Amino acid sequence: FSLSLKTLNQPFIKKHQYSDLSVLTHYNEVAKFGKSHAAYIENQCVGFILAEVQEWNSTLVVREFGVHPEYRRQHIGQKLIFKAIEDARAASLRCVFCETQNTNVDAIEFYKKQGFVIDGIDLAFYDSESDQQTEVAVFLRKKISKNRENIR
Repeated sequence: FSLSLKTLNQPFIKKHQYSDLSVLTHYNEVAKFGKSHAAYIENQCVGFILAEVQEWNSTLVVREFGVHPEYRRQHIGQKLIFKAIEDARAASLRCVFCETQNTNVDAIEFYKKQGFVIDGIDLAFYDSESDQQTEVAVFLRKKISKNRENIR
């Protein structure tokens, strides 16, 4: 498979709904495992990474990750990803894994700059309400070496 950029006639806009009680409950449980971090500026959360260890395959799975739009391109996201990589290395895990959408070009490019590689796609991960499929899940992975050279 390959991914290529395509200009859309209209911008693709997606808003996340974080009000689902089961999702919030799960995220609160994930945060208790100590692999999640937040970045604060003047007591305001400007970025976060929510991650958990997936024991069966020795992987740190990033469940949610984001930086407030006003604070992007200030290395906050990079520092949060580096912290996740350090957490994975300290726990002797083999990789860090995340998922995003083909429509989130900025996220894909960001992860690739941090050393992640596209590891797979899932054409059926997201429901499509129309016959035209607009979103495809893109899985990215960064292998963790035992030494710190793996961190940029």
